[in-house]
Amino acid sequence: MLVLSRKPQESIQIGNSIRITVLKISGNRVRIALDAPKALTILRSELVTIPIASKGAATKPDVSDDDRVVLPR
Repeated sequence: MLVLSRKPQESIQIGNSIRITVLKISGNRVRIALDAPKALTILRSELVTIPIASKGAATKPDVSDDDRVVLPR
């Protein structure tokens, strides 16, 4: 795992097409902006597929449109 420190308005570039910018830091919360291709699905980690060891299968929580990130173009 790579750990980086950033100040507000500073960015991290991933490859040629993904940029993460720190917008605001307030207490223990950080507000970030993601600039990525529309074809890339971006979800909060708690909405990612969760493996179930006992059944050898995986479940996917219900994801509504409100949970998806829509990036302005």
